[in-house]
Order: sequence, then structure tokens, then C-alpha cells
Amino acid sequence: MAATSKIYLPDAKLVWVPADVLSSNDNTVRVAKYVPDPTTKLDDETPSSTEEVVLKEPFASVESLPLRNLDLPDAGADDMVSLDYLHEASVLYNLRRRYFAALPYTYTGTMCIAVNPYKWLDLYSEENRLQYAKKKRNELPPHVYAISAMAYDGVAARSVGGAAAGVDQSILVSGESGAGKTETVKIMMGYLASVAGQTDGVVVKRVLESQPLLESFGNAKTVRNDNSSRFGKFTQLEFDATARVGGGDPPLVGSRCRTYLLEKSRITGQAPGERAYHCFYGVARGRTNSRLDLTQQRFTAKGDLATKSIEGVADPDRFAKTWDALRLVGVEDNERDAIADLLEVTLLLGDVDVEATSTEQGEGSSLLQDNASTKASQALGVNTEALGKALTERTVKARNETFKVPLTQQQARDARDALAKEIYVRTFDYIVSKINTATSSGDVDRAMRVVGLLDIFGFESFAVNRFEQLCINYTNEKLQQKFTLDLFKTVQQEYDEEGVPWTHVAFPDNAAVLTLIEGRMGIIDVLNEECVRPRGSDEGFVSKLTTLHGTESTRYIPHKMNKDQFTIKHYAGDVTYTAHHWLERNTDALPEDLAGVARSSSFTMLSQLFSSSVVTTKKKGKLVKDTVCTKFKAQLTLLMEEIERTTVQYVRCVKPNSIKSSSHYDVEMVVDQLRCAGVIEAIRVARAGYPNKLPHAEVPRRFGLLCDTSGSTLQLCKALIGEEPATQKRDGPYAVGSTRVYFKAGVLEALERRRADALGERAIVVQARWRQIRHTRRYKSAKQGAKKVQARHRRYIARRLYLKTKAASILAQSARRALMARKRVAALRRNRAASRVAATWRGRKERRAYELLRTNAVTIQKVQRRRAAASLFTKMASDAREQAKLENRLAAMEAKLRDAQSKNEEEEGALVANALVDLRSANADLRKENEKLRSENAALKKKVSDLEQEKAIRADVLAASRAQHFAEPPKPVAKKTVSSPRAADTTPDKKKQSRFAALVGSLGFGNTPTTEKEVPPTPSSGRRDRRAPHIARPLNRFWQDVPAGSLESALPSTPNDVARVHLKVGGQYLCATGARGCALEPVPQQPKSPSSSTADGRDACYLRCEPPVQVSAQVARANGQTGANGGDFGYRTAMAFIVETAQKGTFRLRSELTGGYVNVGGLFQRYCLCASAPTAAEATSFEFVARQKDGNEPVGEPDPSSPGGRDASMERLRAQQLLVALRAADGPKRGHFVRVRPDAYVNVAPPSSPDAARGALPADDRTTPLLSVELLVPLSQYEVTFVASQLGLIVSKTMPLKVVRFKDVGASLAPAAELSGRIAVGDVLATADGRDITQCSRREAVDVITSTRPITIGFRVGEV
Repeated sequence: MAATSKIYLPDAKLVWVPADVLSSNDNTVRVAKYVPDPTTKLDDETPSSTEEVVLKEPFASVESLPLRNLDLPDAGADDMVSLDYLHEASVLYNLRRRYFAALPYTYTGTMCIAVNPYKWLDLYSEENRLQYAKKKRNELPPHVYAISAMAYDGVAARSVGGAAAGVDQSILVSGESGAGKTETVKIMMGYLASVAGQTDGVVVKRVLESQPLLESFGNAKTVRNDNSSRFGKFTQLEFDATARVGGGDPPLVGSRCRTYLLEKSRITGQAPGERAYHCFYGVARGRTNSRLDLTQQRFTAKGDLATKSIEGVADPDRFAKTWDALRLVGVEDNERDAIADLLEVTLLLGDVDVEATSTEQGEGSSLLQDNASTKASQALGVNTEALGKALTERTVKARNETFKVPLTQQQARDARDALAKEIYVRTFDYIVSKINTATSSGDVDRAMRVVGLLDIFGFESFAVNRFEQLCINYTNEKLQQKFTLDLFKTVQQEYDEEGVPWTHVAFPDNAAVLTLIEGRMGIIDVLNEECVRPRGSDEGFVSKLTTLHGTESTRYIPHKMNKDQFTIKHYAGDVTYTAHHWLERNTDALPEDLAGVARSSSFTMLSQLFSSSVVTTKKKGKLVKDTVCTKFKAQLTLLMEEIERTTVQYVRCVKPNSIKSSSHYDVEMVVDQLRCAGVIEAIRVARAGYPNKLPHAEVPRRFGLLCDTSGSTLQLCKALIGEEPATQKRDGPYAVGSTRVYFKAGVLEALERRRADALGERAIVVQARWRQIRHTRRYKSAKQGAKKVQARHRRYIARRLYLKTKAASILAQSARRALMARKRVAALRRNRAASRVAATWRGRKERRAYELLRTNAVTIQKVQRRRAAASLFTKMASDAREQAKLENRLAAMEAKLRDAQSKNEEEEGALVANALVDLRSANADLRKENEKLRSENAALKKKVSDLEQEKAIRADVLAASRAQHFAEPPKPVAKKTVSSPRAADTTPDKKKQSRFAALVGSLGFGNTPTTEKEVPPTPSSGRRDRRAPHIARPLNRFWQDVPAGSLESALPSTPNDVARVHLKVGGQYLCATGARGCALEPVPQQPKSPSSSTADGRDACYLRCEPPVQVSAQVARANGQTGANGGDFGYRTAMAFIVETAQKGTFRLRSELTGGYVNVGGLFQRYCLCASAPTAAEATSFEFVARQKDGNEPVGEPDPSSPGGRDASMERLRAQQLLVALRAADGPKRGHFVRVRPDAYVNVAPPSSPDAARGALPADDRTTPLLSVELLVPLSQYEVTFVASQLGLIVSKTMPLKVVRFKDVGASLAPAAELSGRIAVGDVLATADGRDITQCSRREAVDVITSTRPITIGFRVGEV
């Protein structure tokens, strides 16, 4: 070997390292290493280090070291069979080049190697799909689309006559967890669905959506892969070979799916950093009424709970997509809810526990009677006692006897786990059956062709390998045997049939391992036999294996130290298995007691899943259940038989690193996977034989242009290649078989290059002739063009001379015409100036005459209008004074009547009544006279209107006359103020002056504006209300607290229904400020001075929170008491609100005090709540948000007025579920919660947490303000205790005494009766201090009520 040879050097860490040989001496070599960085592209220009290395076997000399391929492109070789030096190192570094060039796919003959890039590349567009569907495989870069296209072409093939000649296809995808098998299968399935020319989009959508659905129930997060498939599946896509869409390819009409080895152990426990199946987390975090708390469930608590999204999809979103996919495959809504309930049941069973007990038969167990067992029993639909017996006892049948055997604590827990696993496995099988029903074509009469996609787990070898690893590795041994037959034995068999001489290549055969596992008295038979044996054990199983195969089989190695371990030499390496609980896992039998409980469940789907009969087989005269090994072996045999009937394509998925990085290439990990996949052996065999071949008829057709084709195929090959073919005695570059010609590597490529050169020479001749024709045409075209250019140039010169002459003549003509025009313009200007002077003189003369006429007309009009207005004003002023006098006399007589009635009501009542009748008669006469005056007033107004109309007509006439005779408008004349002749005489009092001014203003006379002080009092504001918003302590017999759970049913359900409510925040109550009805009073339109501090009625209607104790003291002081806390007068009307339904779930609040609706104030009011909206349209809608329940219930009834009493009171209300939050449901502050400011005013604030924004208040929420809602109890009778001297009630004059109205007693607060908030007009006074007063006379009843203080009066609800 040359001193500077480019080689690969063995390395203990990196397996192979590129190096240059600088010098060598025997087995010592001095090299320059190019140590690659696992995160960057290899730099093979600058060595990393120079050192001396001692070579060891099997590379003990420099000549034995593998050589590097030179002059490779940066992207490496597309097909590694084409590498000049093909070995393990060249394959490893070629894949590395393509990985860092973002090219994940590489061919190895017919096999495709896919390296997981850990990111989505721009390789899967619709344009790429169409290219791989139309072009051949060798015309495009490597891609799994090409593998899918080959499979589809295989099912779509047609014979020469056009008949369907396709055969079934299979694509086997293998690799370890995280290598990208599942995504590769989905990519190929999407390609087949898109190019199949489908006619039914629903079927294709179901087929594609079935894969994510299976992922949700069969995939889980592991330490190697976030979306690892924990089961194997074989999906068969069905194509109708007879139905050709538009005469094209067969359409996709359905699919079938078969699953293998679902990992059950993951249901009941996970390793650190791993999760259970995705569907559990979707139900727990995405279902609205889920009963699961993953942090508390025993089956999931030790797993990874921090991860809440997989591959960018959050668990709630995955749950929604899964449920949509279930609907797509035909699962009804009730069935989907039942599936979610089954998933919850599976996890709830994990919380059920048992305790150890002692029985007469030995150690036993019993079910813990706690909340977990009750919850699980209810979810299962069974009795808690029945579940406990099924878990802690086992029914044993011996001949004709049946007896119960108690189970130990561990056995009962194992039975619990077995039930949970069985429920989930049967649910998974049910979903698979629904998918197959929805996606399968179901037509057995059609000629179907299938493409099978096998997504199976790769070879596994861990620190501790259990029963599941044996089944997985057994599957890989079977697939490896198929791979060996296809790539090794098939090649040798083809060469032998064709009679092609070649050297047989030795290949690894794993038949001995398969015999050890599945042969007679192999591992499966021995394990089944040990399961049947009464005292079978794991150690006995391993001991029997050692006795049978310890010395005879070279693939079985017994363990000398541990009796439950043994080693098998698989094709991918040695694996040591630990036989722990193998007999139980192989039997996998659910105790009949638990199965019976499941069948008797009231949960319909659960009972249906367990109603299927158990399959049994007869073996050696005994009925035994099929074991897991037996069933799996049968499934695997059926799978291999189906694959044998198809043409197989292979895809090997490779995982580049274990950290899931898109820029890291772990050489050691990749080498292990390539060795396990058999890629190196496949390349070696492909290069050892003839990688290229052509049929005999294709050789002369393709290469006939290179030589004479009249001879035989052998003569043609000799003429083309120039060498003799290979024989049994000597080697050659090609060999002629019976039907094909086989070429070694590089020979066919050389012929193709010669053919391309020959075609190029002929193309040159054709191109030369074409160029001659093209140039001849170009010359003729140029000659004709030159003639046209010359003609156009001569025409241009002649036209330019003509245009010059024409321009000169036009210039002379225009100069002559300009001279004549200037003379005419001068004459016209002289005539115009003379006309303007004459017109100006005439206009001035006419304007002077018009001004004189207009001044005289205006003077006459003013005098006439003044006379008419003065006469009318005098008459109406006299009428107004008379009307005021009559009203004053009537008011004086009414006052005299009230005084006489209060002094001697019974003696002078008749006389006053007669006087009142006379006064009313006189008042009626005055009213008639007033009506007469009003009619005269109307007539005068009409007359004024007519005069104004006549005035307008005259003005129009004068304007028309002026427009006709004058050119300019006259100057305006200043107005003179005409005052009333009797205005100074009118000096009544303020009230009369106000009415008089209003009357004059209503008639349209005078310019004095009416001020606010002169406006007469309206009926609504006749008495000044000086009452402030005060609150008394509540009377519980009138009000009751309503729990948050029943609050919606207690509020009005229809828009016409209302309810009265109080809102309480801790120990304080929400109330409105202002006077009664202030929100509905008109706002005075008067200018406000900056120093004025008086706000209008609406601005004062704020909401506040007040404590009841302080208010009780204020009420006591208002009723003449001192030194005490005051009496109980019930709720003030300021606290009462009317609830009106706005929409479903929302309502409006209207204050009984202000009469206005509650709305949110503006920015300068800090968004305070005001009870000032006059209409419902201006009100803000609110909604109650209930707080989630917690289990803390404080003891006792704390005093809200004591320090810390409010917090304790809130804790009590929280425990009793009497708290809700009030939230705005519309308007600009929609979603904001009502809160109390430090100054006791109430405003709104945004939610304090995302949960509060969604309307879900958690149990530990202490930031969102909460309220206690109290509703009025509709009692038929009630009692009120009065301590004030005057009740403030006006009662009827007949018995029984009824409330007629409330009376103002002149205090600063409202009267005690009105302050109670409970007494209504029409209620009957029934009792006084327990005495029935309905049977007394009116005088006795009034004496009892007015003479005693305090007094408790009983009322009976009546009608107005």
C-alpha cells in the first residue's frame, strides 16, 4: 500500500475513523486522523491529529485496512452498490454525508435506508409525489415514494392484452424505537392514497385518519421516542384491480389492519421519564367532566406528568382529534363516551387497594373500603362488595366441588392489575375492529390487490430482557429469515436457474435460532408445558431448557450463576433473558371471578366486551387455554404466509442519535443498527454477483447502434464488450444466461456511456443540418429587410422637405390674422368701458330710491306689531294672575282642612267634608274657566300664527320687488327693544313669578330665559328626599342563602319573571347610593359652575359595600335611641335588587332604591358600578360563576364584626358552597369580575388567572372576589318589630287595617316601616305583640299600635 493511502482506521469509540497512512512498519502504522465532529460535516482536508497506531486482528496489516472512496460528491452516493470500495466504513460515512446534506434516504440495491432527520424536510410536496409517480426510480433521488411507487406499479400491472396482471405487494418497515418507522409508514400510505386515483374520498379519509387514531391508543412516550409505537401492525391497503378510474390505475377502495403484541405492562406502570398511552392523558386533560387526576392515579403518578404535548400537539387537542377520528370511522357519540369511561375505569382501578389479613386457610386479603374503591366500583357499574370478593378470592373447581381460595395481598393486587390490563386490551381490540369495519371494502367478489405495510418493532436488547423482548426478537428473527431468503438465496437460485457461473457467497443463516425458539421442545413448547404443570415455576422452565439445549444447541448459552437467566445468540447479537414471571405472562389468564364481575356490570359496553367466550384447545386430553406464545406464534405464522404470497420491498429505518437532535450523528449507534438490519451483508452479496441484467431481446434493441445485430446475443455481447463471457473455469465481465444477460458492476454503465456518445454524434449531424437551414432562412429575411429600410429612408427625406414648406406658409398666415384680430379687440374694449360708466350711474340712482321706500315700510310694520302684542300680553297677564290667586286660595283651604281634621277628626269631619265639597265645586268652576281661557289662548296663538304668516308673505313680496328693481340689498336696520307696558307691575312671589315667567315663555313673548330656580317642582320631586343609603341587620325569616349549585334554578328562568336578591361580600352588603327614584328623574339642564359640588341624580347612583352593625346604629339614632346597637329593621331598599333575565345564563340587575339598571361607569369613574341606567338596553348583563367545591369545612359561626371575622365568615361560606363570583357578560368590560375597592365602592377588574378567564374558579382561588347571594322567601305572613315613635304608615279607615302608603315623618332617614324593606302596600296588620287586632274596632287597634314601644306587629300578605 502506498505511503499516503486513504484508509479507514478501526477506533474503539467511533468504530471507524478516516485517516491517511504516512508510514508503516509491520503492524505499526503512523497515520493522520480526521476525527469527525458528531454535530458537523466531516472536514477531510485538515487532519485532526497525527499518531502511531498498533494494528490488531482482523486488521493486523496495512493492506487489510479498508480504503476510502475518493472524489465523492458532498451528498454522497445515492446507491451504495455503486461505491468503488464497498464495506462497513464506506457505508457508515456515506450515510453520514447524506445526513448532514439533509438527504435522509439512500438505496442499497432494492432496499431503502431511511435515517431519521428529526425535522420535517421539503421532500413531501404534491409535486414530488407526481414526479415519483411518472418517472422511473433511477431518474430521481432516493425516496420512500419510489418504494411506494414500485409497490403500486406491482398491483397496477397489466398484461400485453390489457388484462390485470398485478400481484400483491408488501413493504416491510423495521428499525428500533425512535427510528421513524411510524412516520415512514404514514408517508408511504399518504403517497399510495394520493396516486391511487380514488373515487370515494370518504374511504381514503378514513384510511388516513385511522393511523393517528391507532397512535392515540397504541403509542406512548419512552426515553427513546416521544411517540413510540408499543404494538406492531400490518396494514393492507385494498385496490380494485378491475375498476380503472378514467382508464388509469386501480383505485384505493379500503384497508384492513392487524395488530400484534400490545405492551400491557405500560398500562399499570411506567419507567421514569416515560408516559402511559396518549389516550389516558387526552381524556384526563381534554374531557370536560373527567374523573381523573393524573397526579393522584397510582398507574400514572410515577410517570412523566410534566410533558403535556407530544410532537407539538397538546393533550386536549389530541383528544379532540381522536374523538373526531372515532366519529369518522363510525363510532357513535354514546359509544365514544363509553370508550372514555372505559379509559377512566382502567386508571381508577389502580387506586383500589387491599390489606393483608389472616384466615383459617392462611394468609388472605380484604378490600379497603375507601373513597377510591367506591369510585372505582361506581365506574365499573358493580357492587363494591362483589368487586372486593372477586379481587381477594379465587373460585377453584375440583371435580364436582367448588370452593373459594383466599388470595394474598400481592396476588389480589396482581388480579387488580390484570383486570385493568384486560379492560384496556379489549377496548383497543374493539377500536381496531371498528376501524376495519369502517375502512374495509367488504366486497369479496371484487378482484382485490393489496399493498401491505408492516410497522413492526425492531430488535431489542436491554440490561434486563423479559418475556416481551423474547417475542419481539422472535418476530425479528422470522423477518430476518425472510430478508435472507429474498436477498441471498433468491439471488443464488436465480443464477443457478439461468446457468450463470458465479462464486457462491456465504451468508448468515438464522434457522438454528428459529428452531431453538419455535421447534419441537423449543422455548415455546417448554414454556407451555411448564404452564400446564401443577407446580410449574420459572426456574423449572430455565432448568428444563438447559437440560434440552445446553449441550446440543450452539445458539443457547446457560447462565452459571443465576438459575432464571439464559442467553440466545441472535443474528444481531447475544441477548440474556431473565425468566421472571414468564409463566404468568404467558398464561395471561384473567381470573374467572373478575371476568364474571365484568360481565355482570351495569356498564353496557364493559359487559359486552367481556361477554365473548374464551377460546380453548384440547391438548393431551385436557382443555387448556391458548397461551400468549401459542397465539403469537400462530399470528406470526399467518403473517409470514401472507408476506410469502407477495412481492416484498424493504425499508430499514435508522436512528442517528439518542438525543433526538437534527444535527448529531452517533457513529457507534448507527453501526449497531446497520449490523442488526443485515445491510452490510446485503451490499456484499449484491456486489459479489451481477448487479445489472437485461433480457436477450433488450440488448440488440438498446445497443444495436454500436455494432451489427445480425448475430446471436453472445456474438453481440462479444462485439460490444470485446471480452469473453464468464465460465465455470474463468471469470469475466458478463455472463449470458438462458433468458437474460448479466453484467458485473460498471460494465453496463460503460455500455450506456458508449451508447450516449453514439447518440451524441448522430445528434451533432442532425443539429448541423438544422443550423444550415436556419441560417439560410435568416439570410433571405435580412435581404428583404434591407430593401424595406432603403425605401423607408427615401420616403422620410421627401416628407421632411414637404413638412418644412408647409410650416413656413402656416406661419405667414397666422401673423396676418393676428394683426386683424388686435384691431377688433381694441374697438370692443372702448365700447364696453362706455357702457359700464352709464350702468353705474343708473344703479346708484335706483338704490337711493329703494332705501327710502324700505325704511318707511319697516317703521309702519313695527308700530302695528307693537300695538297687537301689547293688547294680547295685557289680557293674558291678567288671566295668569287670576289663576294664581285661585290656586293660592285652594292651597290655603286645603291646609285649613288638614289642621281642622287633625284637631277634631270625628266632630268637625262632616263640616270640613262639606267645605271640601264646596271648594271642589268652586275648583271645578275655576277649571272650566281655565279651560275657557286656554281655548282663547289657542285662538290667540292661531291669530299670532296667521299674522306671522301674513308677515312672511309680505316679506317675500318685498324681497321679490327688491330683486326686480334693485341690484344691491339694502343695509340692515337696527332693532329696537319693545318692552311690555305692564312688566314692571308684575311683582308676585317667587313661586308666582316662576309660573308667570313660564307662562309668558310658553306663549313665545319675551327674551328672558327661565332659570332653574324658577322651574316649578314636579310631582316626583315635590318633597326633598334627604335620606342617605343606610342598611339594617337582616331578618333571616325574610331572606335565605342559596348554594351556588342551585343558584341557577332559584333565579328567574323566563324574561317576564323576576326575583329580589341581596348580594353580600363577607359580612358587608352591596347597596346603591342616592334617593328613591333618582335614576329615573329628569336631569336638570342648567349650567354648572366649576366650584359646584352637586352631582345630578344619575351620577350619584354608585354601588358601595356597608357593614350592617354601623347602619343599625344609624337607624337607632334616627328613631330616638342612644347608647345601643339599635334595633332590627330588616333590609334597606338600597340593598334590594331586581333580577331580570337577559339571555340564557345572563341577567340584569335593577336597584329598588334608584329604580335604575346597574351598568359599568366610564374611565374617570374607575369603571365603578352605577344603578343609573334608565332602560334595559343601557344596562350591563351579568352572570354568576360558581366556585369549585373543596373539602375544608370550618366549625362554628364567627362574628363578622370581630377582627378576622370576615375571613372566617368567608371560609364558612366557602365550605357551605354559598359563594359565587359576579362577572360582566357583555359590554367593553366583558369577562371582568365585580370587586370592592378600598374606599368601599364597587367596580370591575380583569380575571386574575387563566382559569378565572375561562370561568372555572379552582378550590384554592383566593384572588377572585366572591359573593353570597340571598333570595327573598315568599311568606304569607311575617312580623316586624318597631322602636320608633312614628311608624311612617298610612292605614285604611276600615277594618281590617291595610297599608295604604308610607308617610314621611320628617326624619333624616326613611320611616321605620319603609326602612324594613319587607312591608308592601296592601299588606294587612293582623297582630300586635301576639294579640289579634283584626277583631277589634279601628280605634282600639290604632291605640294598641301607637301606645306601645317597642311593638312587634304581625302582617299578612294582601293585595292592593
